[in-house]
Amino acid sequence: MTSQPVQELLSLFTEPQAGPIGSPGFNAEFCKRLTRASGAREASIWRLMPDNRLYAEYGTNISPEHLNRFSLDLGEGVTGASVQSGRTLTVNDTQNSPRHNARMDEEINFRTRSMISAPMIFQGTPYGAVNILNHAGGGSFPDSWETLMAMIGIMYASALSILPMEKERAGMPKKKSVKKQQTTIVGMSPCIQDVLHLAMKAGRSRVPVLIYGETGTGKELAARKIHESTAGKKGPFVSINCAALPENLLESELFGHVKGAFSGASADRKGKFAAASGGTLFLDEIGEMSLTCQAKILRALQEMTIMPVGSEKEIPYDARIIAATNKDLNTQVKSGHFRKDLYYRLCGLEIHMPLLHRRQMDIPLLVRYFIDKFSPAKDRPPTISPDTMALLVNYTWPGNVRQLEQAIMAALAVCDRDEITLSDLPVWLRSAPTAMPETIVADPAPPKDLPSSLDPERDRFIAALSETRYPGTGRWNIAAAARQLSMNRKTFSYRMKKLNITHVQDIP
Repeated sequence: MTSQPVQELLSLFTEPQAGPIGSPGFNAEFCKRLTRASGAREASIWRLMPDNRLYAEYGTNISPEHLNRFSLDLGEGVTGASVQSGRTLTVNDTQNSPRHNARMDEEINFRTRSMISAPMIFQGTPYGAVNILNHAGGGSFPDSWETLMAMIGIMYASALSILPMEKERAGMPKKKSVKKQQTTIVGMSPCIQDVLHLAMKAGRSRVPVLIYGETGTGKELAARKIHESTAGKKGPFVSINCAALPENLLESELFGHVKGAFSGASADRKGKFAAASGGTLFLDEIGEMSLTCQAKILRALQEMTIMPVGSEKEIPYDARIIAATNKDLNTQVKSGHFRKDLYYRLCGLEIHMPLLHRRQMDIPLLVRYFIDKFSPAKDRPPTISPDTMALLVNYTWPGNVRQLEQAIMAALAVCDRDEITLSDLPVWLRSAPTAMPETIVADPAPPKDLPSSLDPERDRFIAALSETRYPGTGRWNIAAAARQLSMNRKTFSYRMKKLNITHVQDIP
């Protein structure tokens, strides 16, 4: 998958040229670009109507005069199951899948081999589904396209949600049949798709996960995504910011306390470890903990038990641990500020959250997402002027996604027109110098002379390549390095090029 076809697909939402969103002309152009971006043979759009049935609205393999012949009940076939469950579904072998409904295949003489169906859901309201399909001679879709299709479904639904006729349907009873919308990480750039891919893989087991990233990059969102992807999860997602509490309170927050343990302890209190049993405990900014607290955390991880403050009885817990930090814990270990044994307990799988200025192609998506999220439900969300979008795309965003979110909230608070302009942006943003070229690029590569220590992602790739060289020759073993980072080989090779890792000399 190249970035250009994906950008062309995105531009259809930000600057629709083929007619209103949802119109026949728009749907035809949308499906055309979707098949080109995904490499799919066909694409289709299904809409959920007031009778709680799905109707084919457009399909590259369905003639216009035959569209009214096709409808599905909620739960019927892969498409119906996707909308009913609110989840993106991938089927790589439809002939052996009980979910696939072959009725349509027979009517249009098309034998489906593989397909991905993504529900169009926005703010809990279902609008239908978007599908990509391959015929019997085609293959399955890359894993990354399941996440991409989920995002495309949300984008399409968010665009439909501002249409007056859709707003009238927003409270229909069918809303109850769809599960609560899961955590959304907005973005189609390769670096954020790598994050989503690793998060989905991490959900297949209970391996500890360590998430690196600067403030505002979305570390907690990634942790929530892992929690939601964990098979058989029943317990809650519980988070604690280890940097926000003093040491004398952190132990009580983590392990709980019994009545009378200290002044003010008027009743027993359950700690975060116990509260997260059966679910996930997210330890944010764990690099800020004192060595004393680190020792107590290590014991809890080793023994799978905790001892509340003031108690002499150990209590078992069963929670998956995900930790996050904006510090290099490897460096912290070497300097003696972080325990080596705790580091090894936490770093089963490492995920690095990319900086927003390295995700320029995602900024228009994020802007649209935040406008829809923070606009009053009764009003039509405003559009955004081209020069305003250009400024947002080219700003450096030292506060990352959180800073962009605050900027859009501020703009919406003062905007009293149908379009957000430069004058609506915060003063600090309007007066900031443009630090990036005025072009939207996909995950721009760092300069060749950028030290690896200033680019954690590049450093991670170099470390994997160094550790998996072929013995004797010292040549790279791309496949082994990709496996070490839990990526497929194609994605790994693509990221190597983007990170300017092209010569053996790059490896120390």
